[in-house]
Amino acid sequence: MLLRIDHRIAWELDEPARFSIHYVRLWPTNEPTQAVVDWRVESRGRTAPFTDGYGNKLLSLSLTEPHRRLALHAGGVVETRDAAGVYGFALDPLPPAYWLRNEGLARHEAGIAAFAAAIKAKAGDEPLTLAHQLMTAIHAGLKRERAQGAPRRTAAEVLAAGAGTPDDLAHLFIAAARAVGIPARFATGYLFRPDIIIDGMHCWAEAWFEHLGWVGFDSAHSISPTEHYVRVAVGRDQSEAAPVAGLPTEAVKIEVAVAAI
Repeated sequence: MLLRIDHRIAWELDEPARFSIHYVRLWPTNEPTQAVVDWRVESRGRTAPFTDGYGNKLLSLSLTEPHRRLALHAGGVVETRDAAGVYGFALDPLPPAYWLRNEGLARHEAGIAAFAAAIKAKAGDEPLTLAHQLMTAIHAGLKRERAQGAPRRTAAEVLAAGAGTPDDLAHLFIAAARAVGIPARFATGYLFRPDIIIDGMHCWAEAWFEHLGWVGFDSAHSISPTEHYVRVAVGRDQSEAAPVAGLPTEAVKIEVAVAAI
């Protein structure tokens, strides 16, 4: 499938900034499930591309003149294919055990450990089956909220609230998977769904299995990623895979359009 993506971010500060530095994760990678046909990221300021320790492609964006407003435009065409959510082994320079670290927004505590243990008692010990059951339980048991304007919460807070954004549901899946010994991480990207409103970039979780490598799990929609998904970045939680690091919380406008061509 060929998907055309148009992503615009703009923000305005209350007071002018003398300078600012941002790390921009808005560049899809070439991998077994997708190939970048054409892509660009445009903004005022100086940019320098690099690849981080997770294999994400980033731009370092620095503005050295006083400014109150900044706009970013990312977009292009990506060709995707359906692999039932299986990304394989080629995407990670780190050992799987790294993704078991219990920290950040996806850390697991007693309540999450009990939640995961209860699902494991029904699903059994086979890791892939257990991961699918975790995704199904989160989708069925928690109410989905819109992402824009939502507060940032830990996985334990999301479970207690019984509701969350796609970010929150991904954090809960990651925390629960790690609690039962399955390496897991956070992924951001784009989703083509003409039947629903997408109010920004999408996100999901990925879990690692010895015989498959990395597999995606989207608890917001209870599905593993298909050819409708474009993968951009990964991290231990949302803070490490955010589209723009250093983005202010005030006066941010985000527009994302994804269309099949």
